[in-house]
Order: sequence, then structure tokens, then C-alpha cells
Amino acid sequence: MKITVRGKLILGFATLIILIAIISSLSLINLNKIKYACRQIVKQAMLVNYSNQLEIAILECRRAEKNFWLRQEDKYIEEVEKGVERLKKNIRLIKETAAEDLDNQLDEIHILVNEYQAA
Repeated sequence: MKITVRGKLILGFATLIILIAIISSLSLINLNKIKYACRQIVKQAMLVNYSNQLEIAILECRRAEKNFWLRQEDKYIEEVEKGVERLKKNIRLIKETAAEDLDNQLDEIHILVNEYQAA
């Protein structure tokens, strides 16, 4: 059986179209994987930022508490209250951003912050 020039051209273009479709599909799959990885990186960066803010708020509360015990001035109690509010805000932000496995630990931290505020 003899293949004509026209048949060879059709077969060649069909092969190219199939290869382009396969490569495009693989590219879209990889692009979705890259998008997912980028979202995870951004999420982790946000968590690091929130946890850093949480640490700063804790240190500010401790500093204001120490100053209150040394100087016995009520303005330091107000600073502690502001710090506790920042703690609660950052815990909420971490809970919204973090994976579900951190929820229990964050609930325990929130309870400790409430106990600290009551004390």
C-alpha cells in the first residue's frame, strides 16, 4: 500500500496536534501544582509573620507586667490589656490560616491567655 504525499501531510499534522495537546495538558497539570505550592508558601509566610507578632505581643505583655510590679502605675495595666488583645487577634489569625491540627494547641493557648488576662 502506497501512502500519498497528501496522506503523509495529514498524518504529520495529526501527530503534531496530538503531541501539542499532550504537552499542553502536562503543562496545565504542572502549572496547577506550582500554583498550589505558591499558595502553601504564602500561607506559611503568613503563619511565620503571625507567630512573630504573637511572640512580640507576649514580650510586650511581660514587659508591661514587670513595669507594673516595679512602679505600681495603672498605665502599665492598660498596656497589658492592649497586648492581650493583640495576642487574641494573632491567635485568631493563625487559626484562620493554619491547618486544622493546630486548632487544639491554639485553643489551649487561648485559654492560657484568658487566664493570664483574668490574673
